[in-house]
Amino acid sequence: MNEFINPEPHRVRWLVIACGALATLVAATGLIVWVLKPHSGDARTATPGALPPTATGSSTSVPSGPVQLGAGSQTVQGIAVGYPHSPAGAVAAGTEYLTQVLSNLDPARARTIATVIADPSFADASDYLAEGAANLRRTLGVATIGPVPLGASLTFGPAAYQLRDATPDALTVLVLGYLSSTAPGRQVTSTVGVYPIRLHWAATDWKVLPPDPATTTDYTSLAAQPGSVEAAARGWQELTS
Repeated sequence: MNEFINPEPHRVRWLVIACGALATLVAATGLIVWVLKPHSGDARTATPGALPPTATGSSTSVPSGPVQLGAGSQTVQGIAVGYPHSPAGAVAAGTEYLTQVLSNLDPARARTIATVIADPSFADASDYLAEGAANLRRTLGVATIGPVPLGASLTFGPAAYQLRDATPDALTVLVLGYLSSTAPGRQVTSTVGVYPIRLHWAATDWKVLPPDPATTTDYTSLAAQPGSVEAAARGWQELTS
């Protein structure tokens, strides 16, 4: 089952993961990465996990056209890192980080991911991501502690991107993709959503910035089926492997 998930900021926390996306899988989702609590209402998502940009603004077509996702220059704790100091490098980094966070249901693993991808200014990233993983499990109806139950999984598939508020050392990457979920006794559910992540160049690589509660942005109008004419009209540009 495919369904659009439209992010709507609710107390943006950081890498909001898809509670919203999950919500559909489970009845009412909303992105959930941290404190992310399912947003009330229909298939909408709060936007905690992915940092909202500092301003709305129109999409930035830099780089323009498809971006090929590189694997980074090295791997740390199973996460590809070491990206070029460029918008294309930020797109690749943001996509990898979102995929890691949105495909994980293990709080301990979430803490490890945080130590690798968080900006030095994001001091409590480990707690945020760990809480997000626990919330995702709660949304799926499985125990929030202990090993991930057999039959429970979350998988993110990025398809397209847009940029916001791009400067040489900071920008917000919006990723349009599929979030697929399974839970014991339930069929696989796939939803389409927009996931933002705000990045900062921290001396040697792109890192995730902490949430800015003073800024929120509603990306609801950007949700579209990846690869469609509608998606192109809304500014989405292809991600290729």
